[in-house]
Amino acid sequence: MKSFYTCCFYLLIAFSTVAAQNLTNNKPQYISNTFTSTRNEIFKDLNNSKISSITDTNPMKVSLQSNKTSYLLDSVITTTVDGINSNKSRFNYDSKGNRILGEYYSWDKTNNYWIYTNKFEDTFDSLGNNTLDINYEWNKTNNNWVNAFKWESSYDSINNKNLEFYYDWINNAWTLSQRIEYFYDNDGNKSNVFKYFYSQIMNNESKDVYTYDNNGKATKYTNYHWDKTFQSWSYSFKNEFKYNTEGNLTMETHYSWNNYDSIWIAGSQYEYFFDNNGNNNSWVYSNWDNSNNVFVGINKYEYIRDNNGNISQLLSYKFSTEWYLNKIGNYYFSTKDLTGIKNVTSMHISISPNPTTNEIRINGLNEQTKFSLIDYNGKLLMTRDIEDNESIKLNSLSKGIYLVRLINSEVSYVSKIIKE
Repeated sequence: MKSFYTCCFYLLIAFSTVAAQNLTNNKPQYISNTFTSTRNEIFKDLNNSKISSITDTNPMKVSLQSNKTSYLLDSVITTTVDGINSNKSRFNYDSKGNRILGEYYSWDKTNNYWIYTNKFEDTFDSLGNNTLDINYEWNKTNNNWVNAFKWESSYDSINNKNLEFYYDWINNAWTLSQRIEYFYDNDGNKSNVFKYFYSQIMNNESKDVYTYDNNGKATKYTNYHWDKTFQSWSYSFKNEFKYNTEGNLTMETHYSWNNYDSIWIAGSQYEYFFDNNGNNNSWVYSNWDNSNNVFVGINKYEYIRDNNGNISQLLSYKFSTEWYLNKIGNYYFSTKDLTGIKNVTSMHISISPNPTTNEIRINGLNEQTKFSLIDYNGKLLMTRDIEDNESIKLNSLSKGIYLVRLINSEVSYVSKIIKE
């Protein structure tokens, strides 16, 4: 699991980047308000400009289409209401508009200049999927970047994320800390997420379960933790979601489980407000007041948009006896012509036989592909280049469950196989 400083970093990034591009993607993706998700998962739903979102609109991933001109967020500068610099972020993109670099700064009030704090470097496959994210911290003593953490992500043949590995930088080496598995129902909605942490072996950590309405909108997201004493799953928290008639998320309420009384207790709430064009123009974060049994406002954000619909300013308010303006974020965009980017059709990959005893064959590959075999502790057992329908011998493997990873110019694919 990421440390507390990482969660704080996510909040800073989310504030700095909620308005990157006007992209759409209708496949649901879900996030908890605990901000323990990865930075890329916090970068969601730019049309609605929400920090915590339940639609998979990712500024890190540009839709692969031709003849598209997009507005790309170059930088964000946050100031106090008096005009004093506070934070800055700047971004770079590849030729397809995928965000491959983000650098973050804070303002040195003593010397009046920007100083580095954090940065990330991202890698994408040809389908625009974010497959690798490396995060760094700035070492003020040595004036250089040092590794902080990284994650690797893989996708199945229909382009759903199905596996993530998390690593921490410990003793000058990447150390596996967590694995997350994603599962989907027949409609393509995410149904379950299982999280495992590593010490010397893999251990259950948590799981997420999703509930949908008839329109495919998530109405509830429930998180469970693994109870080591009873060796069973127990409630941790849940989020409930409400939508308007246009299908926009209008309310997100977070509850914690009180194990002693066996009841859900309200904790926090987000309310989202939209203009006549369906653009999110403000949102309010509130905490539950146990004394008066009401939600009380803590933070409020308002968006100012330019003539192109891009957010030009983010106004941040705090609540005392009334709302007061706290900080102002100024957004700077450039345009990029994304013509010539081809639509890529997902390959239909099959692995057979599965379960298997001695060998497997992989069908659906249209080019030479890197094959990797990984055990359930994340250890790489085999890697080689293969062709379509090539026989891969597994005689030397013990019985159990393994992961097959396939990577070529068009797809990054991970699937489970069973050796009997």
